[in-house]
Amino acid sequence: PERELTRAQDDLRRAHGETRREQKMRELAFDLGRELHGSLDIDQVAARFLLAAQARLRSVMVALVVPDAASGTLTPLAVRGDGFDRLSGIEVARGGELMCLLEGLARPVLRRDLERFPELAAETHRMVAAGVALVSPLRGRGGLTGLLLADERLDGAEFEPAQLEMAGGLCEIAA
Repeated sequence: PERELTRAQDDLRRAHGETRREQKMRELAFDLGRELHGSLDIDQVAARFLLAAQARLRSVMVALVVPDAASGTLTPLAVRGDGFDRLSGIEVARGGELMCLLEGLARPVLRRDLERFPELAAETHRMVAAGVALVSPLRGRGGLTGLLLADERLDGAEFEPAQLEMAGGLCEIAA
C-alpha cells in the first residue's frame, strides 16, 4: 500500500510537471505569435524574435542567421547582445553537411554535440571561435529557413532540456 501511494504521488508529480511544461509552451506560442503578428518589417520581426529568445535562453548573445538574397548562403541578419563582430565571418552553406544535419534533426543542437562530428569541423569552426553554444534551426514549410545561434547562458550553466525545447518552439513559431 505504501509503495503504491509513493508510485501514485510520483505519477502525479510527473503529470503536473508535464502540464506546466505544456502550459508554458502554449503561453510562449501565444505571446510570441501576438508580438510577430501583423509585422511585415523583417528587422522588427527579427528584433522581437531575438528579444524573446534571449530572455528565455538567458544568453548573453543571440543571433538570427538567414539566407543571403544573392548567394543563398546563411549569414547573420540580426544580433542581440555583444556578438555582431564575433559572428560577422559566419557563413553556413545551403547544401552543406551542417545544414543537412540540422534540417534532419529539426531541433536545437548544442555546440559540443556538433563537435563530435569531425566532418563538420570546417563548417562549424567559426561558430566555435565565436562562442556559439546552441544552434537551433528555423524550419518553415519549404524546409530550413534560418538558424538561431546563442552563446552561453548568463550564469554559465548548461542549457536545460526545457530551454532547448523552448528554443525549438520559438524557432518553429518564428519560421
